[in-house]
Amino acid sequence: MVTKLCSPLRPGEVGCYASHLEALRTVVEQELECALILEDDAVLPGDLVPILRNILTTVPAGWDIVQLCRNPSRAVKPIAVLGHGAKLVRYSRVPETTTGYLVSLSGARKFLAPVKRYWPVDTDLRQPWRFGLEIYGVVPKLIAAHCAFPSSINALGYKSRMRRGLPWPSRYCWTGSPLHTPHGLFFNIKTLGLVPWAICYLQNALRRVFSMLGLKSQARRATSQIGWQRNLPRQGSRN
Repeated sequence: MVTKLCSPLRPGEVGCYASHLEALRTVVEQELECALILEDDAVLPGDLVPILRNILTTVPAGWDIVQLCRNPSRAVKPIAVLGHGAKLVRYSRVPETTTGYLVSLSGARKFLAPVKRYWPVDTDLRQPWRFGLEIYGVVPKLIAAHCAFPSSINALGYKSRMRRGLPWPSRYCWTGSPLHTPHGLFFNIKTLGLVPWAICYLQNALRRVFSMLGLKSQARRATSQIGWQRNLPRQGSRN
């Protein structure tokens, strides 16, 4: 039986996805231990190189991707202190962005696995359970997107975000929320641990309530790292 894809990606989305896959293919072909993947509008800090060294000596073995370019809107579980106010974290929900990230050789191989690609690359990376990806992040973000820089990909028509006609089996999730699919839920609990997952779930629920009430500052505080501030490993230590 042939499944017809009734909601195709737009040209800009296809181009963006293809460029990321090509970069990851280079990582695999050259057997690079890791690589920094950047989009054309990335703005880099002047001290990025020593910061990346700190991240690579701190991130736990077996990592696949470290997101560097967006502050999360959902609760996170801090893993280690990186210095200069930054922390290495695990996400309760991966941010939707691909402006800049570190990828390991294993992460590149996993994401290049032959699977159907229904959604843009940033949406697929929000679903690590589909690829078995071990994703970490740095908070606050290290890399920004230059808003005034015209993107050639966006000019082709970038965000379609259409749902109609897309498949809906249990392992897929349009929104990127692990709560919307059993595979995502179990993967998230395994990744965070049961108690940390429950704390993040409570923080995210409070955020939604405060957001609905128009209490933006309270919503931000609800997703801050409550209860995770003590006994974090320092930079240079591996778990």
